[in-house]
Amino acid sequence: MGKMRTITPDEIIARNKISKEHADKFGYLLVQSFEGRIVPINTQALDVLRKLYKHDRFKGTDGKYLTANQWFLSINTDTPSWTMVPIIKVGPKGGDELKNKTKADDDGYTSLMNLFLQMQMVT
Repeated sequence: MGKMRTITPDEIIARNKISKEHADKFGYLLVQSFEGRIVPINTQALDVLRKLYKHDRFKGTDGKYLTANQWFLSINTDTPSWTMVPIIKVGPKGGDELKNKTKADDDGYTSLMNLFLQMQMVT
């Protein structure tokens, strides 16, 4: 199996075509949370981004970023690309062994595809 291509945060941010203004309007859409409460989609987007990435914004190395709403819209409109972006924070509890297994970068982030490929190798 060949080496899988990783998409950098800077590259995925540059691909984003969703304006902050449009994403902010989207953020007012009401949805039902997993707890059964009605909340703005902005709340859902922030919760998911914080859970995966541990930050309120998806940041590039060049100072550019996506808001939680832009990120949420982007992952739903370009899912295949986002599976190759290192966005999942690998916690320190597993140590270097876990970081190596998940192919986490120097900042401790891995992509969904890295996790999927790792599971295929185990089974």
